[in-house]
Amino acid sequence: MTPSPKWDRTHTHIQLAALELFTHQGYSATTTAQIAAVAEVSQMTLFRHFPTKESLILQDPFDPAIAEAVEKRPAKEAPLRAITAGIQSLLDTFTPDVEERLRTRLRIVAENPELAAAAIHSNDETITAIATALTARGVDKLTATALATAVIAGLTRALIDWSTHINRPLMPTLRGVLHALAGTHA
Repeated sequence: MTPSPKWDRTHTHIQLAALELFTHQGYSATTTAQIAAVAEVSQMTLFRHFPTKESLILQDPFDPAIAEAVEKRPAKEAPLRAITAGIQSLLDTFTPDVEERLRTRLRIVAENPELAAAAIHSNDETITAIATALTARGVDKLTATALATAVIAGLTRALIDWSTHINRPLMPTLRGVLHALAGTHA
């Protein structure tokens, strides 16, 4: 079932309220009750959209979009190139507000070690989505998982680094990383 526009607006509004509070008060010092109050929703509504406090930072719509982008790559394209080009095609759709929200979320993860384990679990979901897309293209599961893991590990490190360097633009940073991972030149 596709979420309604109202669901999407509420979802975004809650996450923006959380990011504002996490930025100003700190992740640990912010409660879900405070987030619900700032977002002007009940805690029940907050938890319908985000089942945990961690999910306010880690939940995003990118996993299925990445998988779809990888599946849409040309059938004869090498698996590693399909991953990196698929991710690049998704990144090309990012607006400045999506980039800034991503930077804020990643900065909060970088500043809060208690989020590290949850972030790794979140990567597992992304790796699974990419590996599934590759196996649908005929790549064996072991190879698909290894390639997806390598790309996501490198990309995650680059994203965390990017989030803590205010003057570094996202697209050139990630484009360079994706080209390096694919073994191509920028």
